[in-house]
Amino acid sequence: MAQSDSPAEVFKRGDSFEMLAACQNALHSIKQPDGPLAHQRWSTGEVWVNYKDQLIAHHNQPSVRAEAEALFRQGQTFVDMLNWKIFLQANKKFDEYERLLNAVVRQNEQDQRSKQNKNKKAPQAPRITIKYVAINRLNISQSELVKKLQRYVVAPQLLRTYGFPVESIKFRGKVTIYKKLPCLSYEASTNTDDNEDPIELERQFVPDEDNMKKQCVRCERTFKVTQSGFYVTLENCTFHWGKLFTLRNTVQYTCCAGSEESVGCTTNSVHVWNGVVSGINGPYNNFVRTTSGPQSAEAKVYVLDCEMSYTASGLAATKVTVIDFDGQLVYEHFVRPIADVGDYNTRFSGVRARDVYRRNKNVKTLRQVQRDLLKIIDANTILIGHGLENDLRVLRILHKTVVDTSIVFPHYNGFPHRHSLKYLAKTYLNRYIQLRGRNHDSLEDTRICLELMLWKVGIDMKYLEKVPRPFYARHTNSDDNEDPIRLERQFVPNKNVMEKQCVRCESTFSVTSAGVYVTREKCTFHWGKLLKVPTSYNNYKMQYACCEGSKESVGCTTNSVHVWTGAVPGINGPYADFIHTRQQSDEPKVYALDCEMSFTGRGMAVTKVTVIGFDGQLVYEHFVRPIAEIVDYNTRFSGVSERDVCKFYNKDVKTLGEVQRDLLQIIDANTILIGHGLENDLRVLRLVHKTVVDTSIVFPHTNGFPFRNSLKHLTKTYLNRDIQLDGQSHDSLEDTRACLALMLFKVTTDMQRS
Repeated sequence: MAQSDSPAEVFKRGDSFEMLAACQNALHSIKQPDGPLAHQRWSTGEVWVNYKDQLIAHHNQPSVRAEAEALFRQGQTFVDMLNWKIFLQANKKFDEYERLLNAVVRQNEQDQRSKQNKNKKAPQAPRITIKYVAINRLNISQSELVKKLQRYVVAPQLLRTYGFPVESIKFRGKVTIYKKLPCLSYEASTNTDDNEDPIELERQFVPDEDNMKKQCVRCERTFKVTQSGFYVTLENCTFHWGKLFTLRNTVQYTCCAGSEESVGCTTNSVHVWNGVVSGINGPYNNFVRTTSGPQSAEAKVYVLDCEMSYTASGLAATKVTVIDFDGQLVYEHFVRPIADVGDYNTRFSGVRARDVYRRNKNVKTLRQVQRDLLKIIDANTILIGHGLENDLRVLRILHKTVVDTSIVFPHYNGFPHRHSLKYLAKTYLNRYIQLRGRNHDSLEDTRICLELMLWKVGIDMKYLEKVPRPFYARHTNSDDNEDPIRLERQFVPNKNVMEKQCVRCESTFSVTSAGVYVTREKCTFHWGKLLKVPTSYNNYKMQYACCEGSKESVGCTTNSVHVWTGAVPGINGPYADFIHTRQQSDEPKVYALDCEMSFTGRGMAVTKVTVIGFDGQLVYEHFVRPIAEIVDYNTRFSGVSERDVCKFYNKDVKTLGEVQRDLLQIIDANTILIGHGLENDLRVLRLVHKTVVDTSIVFPHTNGFPFRNSLKHLTKTYLNRDIQLDGQSHDSLEDTRACLALMLFKVTTDMQRS
């Protein structure tokens, strides 16, 4: 690009408006002789990112302006795309640049039409290559990134559940898609129509090729289309394109501020649907499969996103964008659908009718795009995307190595609920995308997906030395999150193993299966959690909550022996001392249960049991005397002291066997037990019960299972209540009532939404 080129001419050659704004700001703010130098640096395609406060300082404080200009001359810029736009809007100057943009676009379209009329091929100016710096923040290579991303690859056995195209188990050589679970993933299936096992559903599936009835995804009316993609029902569709939201206790649409019962504000010539229905879809025979590359070839990482339009056959890809691991554009083309387009969905896709016309040199057929993608992507390539099952479905590609940001960053309601990419970008990257009045940009979306995964990998590298693999992750070996059923089949119990790891100081010690200590040595530890404490702007230090000691400091608390929880990673058991709840009555009941625990030589043991009814009233509460010797009462958290479980001081204390008999009279197999981390309570009670509701699963962690939110965090977040305050021990009655209140909140919220 010549230095004499104006920003308008730069934009006409295909550069983005964000780059145009940055160039204009650099040219106007830095005077001669520095202006040409800044223009030259920008023309090389380099982009630097800085913070909002530097932008404000540049415009509001003349004393800082010279320093900011000096930084720019050194290769940095104080202009950020979003902050620049906010600044223009705040100063009422954005309209001026908007008019310039529209004028440039119109002039560009006129130039293209005049060149087409003259039948002259216009020389294509090379696009400026933007140096994408997100990957450089981690300072890792593509091969290292592949290893880091393996933990987030969706396991093959879960691809079907998440709606990805998979090989049919009934129709050989064909593909089926299981779509739209009507209830939450952790909810038990009660009948064949409500969240049934997708494999069992497919075995019973009988395709109905004569069924032409579809439901419009906009107005929910029923219409008919043929299997070949022709409309039988031709009628106008009136709908609201915006979402419902609540403003000052009033529910209204974002598009026109109309009420929930108002008539739609937008009309389309036909009804539309997304191409899949609830349940099993298919079988399809028009899918292509990614193949394995050479054994010596390294696995690669690509990010994929499609813009889609509505046809009579459902959603169809009209634009495909692929970028590589460093954010560089690898492939981008418009796609001409096979079926007639009923709505280009330009408001969201940004695709117009002229983009997919035959005379557009950049448009291709779906078959051509498939051939191009198979040259780039092989079976080992890690594909990153958001709602990637939809992209693969409209591309008619079968690929198994996928990382989906909507799964990596799960919704607090659990699957099938999913966060939008716009929400994730704002929450984790503090960036605004898909702003109102702007179309979706597939290049922008792919880069946001990449940055989200780079952020995720960076967090894991920085804070977590050994993070347990999420439940959806691909199983790569038998030692790392293997299928538990397969592990148990291969499990051989070893009763002679006495080595355990202390849960406080991580030292190794020995204890017999009867709970007798072989290794007796003092344990020095921090009982508080590591916290991030700010020290200055954008800086912080790690210190313990108990003594404000650093991460490397010596523990502030001492115990006479090391302790463990009673369970180790992998298969534990087999146990012969568990009892099972029995079927007693047909009428199910609801109870909330919580246990306080202390440390023994055999691990954690129950020392207090509390059960409340559905109305919050206390039903059962007793202290429990463990069989093994208690080595730490854990009073700081359990609230249990030696006097509570000593029969000499407390006449009401019971043994574990007595407590089990009492609970079996209250709880039967149909009883719904509510709790937080309920698997730990049932393990120490030696009780087998299958009908459970766990608040740590109902309100999942943003990192997904096995990460879990604490009960204290959930109560503060959803109920705005403080429990387990500093200086106070846990109260099992308070905890059970908090669990019950959380589930009542959840049920009430679901009822209001439905």
